[in-house]
Amino acid sequence: MIDSDEIVRLAALRLKAVKSNLEGDVSMWAREVAQLNDADALMTFFAADLMEGKRFSVTISNPEIITLHRSLAQHIGASVEEIELGASTEMVFGPLAR
Repeated sequence: MIDSDEIVRLAALRLKAVKSNLEGDVSMWAREVAQLNDADALMTFFAADLMEGKRFSVTISNPEIITLHRSLAQHIGASVEEIELGASTEMVFGPLAR
């Protein structure tokens, strides 16, 4: 697992590539993400969505994954609400605190 700072750096690179749609930006992001495992790549998408101010929720049953999502959301300043659903937890993420 890569650290939160690296996830945020890659998420910012993704947002830049999407916004600019320049071949160089897109290629750079694609090269870097191709080196990640699936879980780390998904975390960069998760972080990019939060950095764009998107509100969304996910339902997770793995305590380790819950901890990773919570930690990353807190690292970038997004709100997170957790709702216990028996063996799973629904995590509702909000935009960055301004």
